[in-house]
Amino acid sequence: MGKAGVAAILLAVLAATAAAAPGQVLKGSAQPMRSPAAKRTVTPEMEARFARSKAVLQPSVKTWIEQQARIEGQKAAPDVAGIESAIRGRFGNCPTGGAAPRSKAVAVEAGGPAPSAGGNQQPGCLGGADIADLAFLVMMEASKDAQSDLQKIMDGVKTQTAAKQKLREEVDRAHKDIAAAIAANNKAPANAPCNIPACRSAAEAATQLTAMTAQSKRPLRYSMPNQLSYAQVEQELDKMKKDLDSLSEMGETESLRLQMAMDRMSKFMATLSNIMKKMSDTSSAMIQNLK
Repeated sequence: MGKAGVAAILLAVLAATAAAAPGQVLKGSAQPMRSPAAKRTVTPEMEARFARSKAVLQPSVKTWIEQQARIEGQKAAPDVAGIESAIRGRFGNCPTGGAAPRSKAVAVEAGGPAPSAGGNQQPGCLGGADIADLAFLVMMEASKDAQSDLQKIMDGVKTQTAAKQKLREEVDRAHKDIAAAIAANNKAPANAPCNIPACRSAAEAATQLTAMTAQSKRPLRYSMPNQLSYAQVEQELDKMKKDLDSLSEMGETESLRLQMAMDRMSKFMATLSNIMKKMSDTSSAMIQNLK
């Protein structure tokens, strides 16, 4: 399968699952594209839990969670231990052996009921369920940012793939048509005006390619005056050929970035799934207190 075909498959799979499909290969690499053990995406259960938990938080807590998510987004892989440490540093946690369902400070700040003075609640500390819930919120925020980054890379790869295909088509067609025209005109001089359709379509393609790649890291630019000579067209076609090679090299780099983003997103999903399992194994009293 050609490089363009691999890129097309990658884009189709990513658009639907944001996860790597098994058996595909990185462009420019002999290493097979690693596939996670299972395709993981944000589930409706995760979205519902995220919306339900975040809705009851005070603005100051939401802001803190978003700030921590940005910090997490700068890391190569999810750091749950680091998140939990930050949560304890911000809100406090219960002493060993004295885990409480919810601290007074956090319950009030999160919009939940404050514990009664006569209960077993220890003020100024977080229980394990609270920490898991806040860690989940941080990870969900971070995963949304990771998904946005992945989408940007996908859009860039898609744009460059389209540009390369267009470039190939126009270069091949123009070379054939111009060669035929020169032969038919008994080797027309290089500076003779080129008015055949191939020359006009080459100019149109150059304009389209410039617009298509304007926002990319390597925008394509061509100088195509209204009145083209055979020499000018051939010069621009040569530049298109070089651009095609350049785009191919960039495609390998972008494919690597895409693979890394896919792996990172998969790790986020695996971590969220593990946190959800931990939350499911704890008492539901914590979620009830958030309401």
